[in-house]
Amino acid sequence: MTLLEMKGITFGYGSGAVLSDVSFTVESGEHVGLVGANGAGKSTILRLVTGDEVPQAGSVRVASIPTGSNVVLVPQFFPADAGGPVREFVIADIIALRRELQDLESRMATATESDLSRTLKRYGDLRERYDALDGDDAEYRAESLLARVDMASAADTDVRSLSGGEQNRAQIARAFAAWPELLILDEPGNHLDLWGLDWLERTLSDYPGAVLVVSHNRFLLDRVATRILELRSGSLTSWTGNYSAYRANRLREAVQLARDARADAQHLKRLEAQVQYLAQLARAVPDSSVGKRLRARRTQLEHARRDARERPELTEARAAIRLDAPPVRADIALELRELEVTVGQRQLLKDASLLIRCGERVALVGPNGCGKTTLLRQIVTRGSWDDDHLRVGPSMKIGYCAQHQELFPADLTLEEALSRAGAGSRDKVFGVLSRYRFAYHDLDRPVGTLSGGERNRLQLAHAEVVGANVLILDEPTNHLDIPGREAVEEALLAFPGTILVVSHDRYFLDRIVTRVVAFEGTALASYDLSFRAWWSEVTRRQGRDVQAPVTASEPTVEERLLNLEQEMATLERELSRTYQRNDLTRAEQLSRRLDSMRTRYNRLYAQWG
Repeated sequence: MTLLEMKGITFGYGSGAVLSDVSFTVESGEHVGLVGANGAGKSTILRLVTGDEVPQAGSVRVASIPTGSNVVLVPQFFPADAGGPVREFVIADIIALRRELQDLESRMATATESDLSRTLKRYGDLRERYDALDGDDAEYRAESLLARVDMASAADTDVRSLSGGEQNRAQIARAFAAWPELLILDEPGNHLDLWGLDWLERTLSDYPGAVLVVSHNRFLLDRVATRILELRSGSLTSWTGNYSAYRANRLREAVQLARDARADAQHLKRLEAQVQYLAQLARAVPDSSVGKRLRARRTQLEHARRDARERPELTEARAAIRLDAPPVRADIALELRELEVTVGQRQLLKDASLLIRCGERVALVGPNGCGKTTLLRQIVTRGSWDDDHLRVGPSMKIGYCAQHQELFPADLTLEEALSRAGAGSRDKVFGVLSRYRFAYHDLDRPVGTLSGGERNRLQLAHAEVVGANVLILDEPTNHLDIPGREAVEEALLAFPGTILVVSHDRYFLDRIVTRVVAFEGTALASYDLSFRAWWSEVTRRQGRDVQAPVTASEPTVEERLLNLEQEMATLERELSRTYQRNDLTRAEQLSRRLDSMRTRYNRLYAQWG
């Protein structure tokens, strides 16, 4: 059954078109990911679905479900006017329905004969929906739903006092209370820690209804989506499979299209040479047959130019981040010695010790509220070689990306922010900022007017200017779209210095870090593992995805899957670089290898599941 159909949609603001002839459907039970760069029009599509915007051309059709709700949207931001106990928030729509039924019952007692039939009709429709949602048992269901999202203990808590992650869970519980045929989620992973994201992925993967999720979280899209809708330059393309399959298929198609474009270019070159030759011949020989041949070739050339295929661009425009750490001879970048950290009455760390050597790439992990951001701030503000408990190497220059982006005063302009860091003249400041996708007129913008993604880019530009050889990064991919995240990853992979990063983006951590330091109570535990291997061990300890014991020389199915995922990611990056170099023969060979590897992965995944 088709639950949602958008057909020939055109929509824009002012003179610019955001969407152009966009069409797609969502069928019952489908799990669809919608991806695209910031500003591509993803939120516009959601507003068109919910009726908050009306298309300038085309149609939007949402199936009518006789019982219950058909479509429920979980917005990116928590409602500003929400209040009251979490239990009531979760079933607020059912409570509103109950109150309207009670009001209709009162009106029927005093209604005139002409009003009675309309009131009865309205009452019957609402009652059917109320019964379909088990309205009489709503309070009991609220308790069950809150337990399902790990929030049973917060039932009587006012929603305004919840953390961002808890508010996300409450919104999802409220959506489940309506049990929609189509569940739409806009960036549902915001504010969730690693464990919250894991819960979200499992919950959405198991949801029996249809799901349409807008997200920049590539790991979530890999685990949840079975089809990807890509929005680019106002047009939409559908790809079968999860995010990784979409990337691989898109690369393979780009290689073939590039081959076609090169063939078209060679054909044009031959036709242009023929037209040039015939034009010279026509001037030298007054023969009508030559002129006729020339006109025919010119027409052929005109048609060929019109139909010539262009070499596709693989990526959206993205920042050209450059982080070049000056070489150092020191061995120690950062050392914690019996460090204690207390906030208010709560002790976050006690006698914590940690040694990070120069050139290491370390992830700092732990649940929300454990003290990760507090520790990073202490390193930045307090750390020095002379501190007894928090030592930073004497030749270390720290570049800091703050999660809450408080690095610069709000009234400071972008030019001032970088010139004070040593960037130099206005033109030199622009030379840096232009590579981070800022325009010349942005130099005079106050920092307070920047979006979250723009502030992250500014913080990275600042780290470049100060010549940082130690990067302290607190959620560096927050607010960034997928091209922006990939730009940060490529820069960090090429960075020769030391990295200490807090992030909930598992795709990002998989690529960047080689060691994990975890908050365990008030202590720090170090694991010389990749993030993927550490996370696999954590889930095993929690009783999920446990494999039967095997010998050390015989890897588990899960380990083989992890290895294949890493190999495919490496091969995909090599294929992308080969494509950019226009080595299409090599790119085609790599594409076939990637196809073969993905076939092996899918077969193994089916065996594991």
